[in-house]
Amino acid sequence: MGMLEMLVAFAIMALSLGLIYQIMGSNLKTAAIMDGHQRAAVLVQSLLQAHDSVPSAGWNESGQSAGMDWQVRSQPHETQVQRQYPQAVPLHALEVQVAWPEDGRVRQMVVRTLRPERRTLEQGR
Repeated sequence: MGMLEMLVAFAIMALSLGLIYQIMGSNLKTAAIMDGHQRAAVLVQSLLQAHDSVPSAGWNESGQSAGMDWQVRSQPHETQVQRQYPQAVPLHALEVQVAWPEDGRVRQMVVRTLRPERRTLEQGR
C-alpha cells in the first residue's frame, strides 16, 4: 500500500469517527430531552391524580418540584348537557403547565383536560 492510499484510508477513518461521535452526541442530547419530558409528564400525572375533582371556586395553584415549575389554572366549562339539565355535575377546564431549564432554554409542557366539580353533601341531595 502506497503513501497516498494510506493517507486516504486515514482521512476516511477520521471522517467516520467524527460522524460516529456526532451521532452518539446527538443521541445523548435526545435522551436528556426525553428525560425532561418524561419527568414533566410524571409531574402532570401526579398533580391530576391528586385532584380527581375541582372545588366550585376553581383550582389555581403553582409550585416547584424537582427543579420544575408548575402551574394549574381552571375555569368553568359549560356544556350543552349542563344547559339542558341544570342538576348535571358542572365541569372545569384545567390547564397544567410545567416548565424546566434545559440546554440554556426553558422547555415547557402544557396539558389540558376536564374535571368534574366537587359536590358537597348538600349539593348532592
